[in-house]
Amino acid sequence: MSKIIYFLKKIYFYRNIILILRILCLQIKFTFSENVLKITNVEGKRMKKYYEFEELRKYVDFATRIGKKIGLKRTCLSNSLILFRLARESGYNVRLNFGCKVSEGTKLDKLNVLGHSWVTEENNKGSNDTGNQYQVIFQLPENNRKF
Repeated sequence: MSKIIYFLKKIYFYRNIILILRILCLQIKFTFSENVLKITNVEGKRMKKYYEFEELRKYVDFATRIGKKIGLKRTCLSNSLILFRLARESGYNVRLNFGCKVSEGTKLDKLNVLGHSWVTEENNKGSNDTGNQYQVIFQLPENNRKF
């Protein structure tokens, strides 16, 4: 019974079904597209409703969890690409970061290289704490370049 109440509270909090469906459509594109960076193309597209950046982040997290349950890919890359697109459409100046870090493996002669992607808002450089652990190797848009 408590799981049902928890689920109903989530549904009430995330009651913007249109935005959830939009995120799921982008997640479908990510799952089945050969060129996933096409998702970042926002030329001429603007959202009708303005969303706070953290609200967008929460909706992307929630909707992609639903998508994973129905067989769609849910990775940091898919979440970041979708959030990047929606934030750009909402008028935010955001960067899509790709990074890596080296961690020691189980054997002394092996090193594991871990990759991660995350979105940072221009006004809030540290909007993703996990991103601070990774060395940025590439950003979209590239430095000093409008996207």
